Amino acid sequence: MTHVRTLPQKGFHVADFYRHLPPDVPNEEQKSLAEYIADCLGALGEYLFVFKDSYVLRKQARGRTTTFANARVYRFTCSQRPPRQYTSTLPYGRTRNRRHKVQCQPCTGILTITFPSNPCSFDFALQNDHPCHPGRPYFGVPKYIRTWIFDNPRSTPQVQREDLLKAIERGEISGATEKFLKPSLIHYWWRKAYQEKKQPSNDPWENMRLFLEDHPSVLPLIGAELTFILEAQSYAAV
Repeated sequence: MTHVRTLPQKGFHVADFYRHLPPDVPNEEQKSLAEYIADCLGALGEYLFVFKDSYVLRKQARGRTTTFANARVYRFTCSQRPPRQYTSTLPYGRTRNRRHKVQCQPCTGILTITFPSNPCSFDFALQNDHPCHPGRPYFGVPKYIRTWIFDNPRSTPQVQREDLLKAIERGEISGATEKFLKPSLIHYWWRKAYQEKKQPSNDPWENMRLFLEDHPSVLPLIGAELTFILEAQSYAAV
């Protein structure tokens, strides 16, 4: 289990973190780890932390122990922070005049995650200066549904959505209760999953061949003619 040690007015030192890290989170990139930590902390209060900046502490970190020499710091801000106000010089009818879906809060807190440069008794230090306030509702496709789409890509977005709704009805997706998922949202995540799983080549003609072979509307009898056409097009492009 991950151990957390409280430090007075400094935050937390978190140890035994990498042993419990999910396999899909790369532990070689510190920024990805920091974003994963910020997402886990934000999920506790329905917050969303946005990456702000990163820097390296000095060899003699002022006000810190020698453990933090040359440590890498990642800072995140709350997405509900009020946006910077600008005065437009355009007429009202020519501006976007959009309204924020997310309720803004007077939040100026910062979440700081620090990774030591050398191995020590903890994996990272966490300093949470974010105040408590009402969180933001989630818009879009939840993460567990996105994970199911990536693990079970289908040939078309229509088939993907139909199979997804059937899987939700059968209770195969833990915690999923959504019954009204917009086709446009499913199409977006289907496209990302399909490109990653079913179109691994850098050659667009090869990816097109794989796509048509998997498409339910393409008859297998024209496979030879299709391959000949794609090879001819690829040769002509060269």
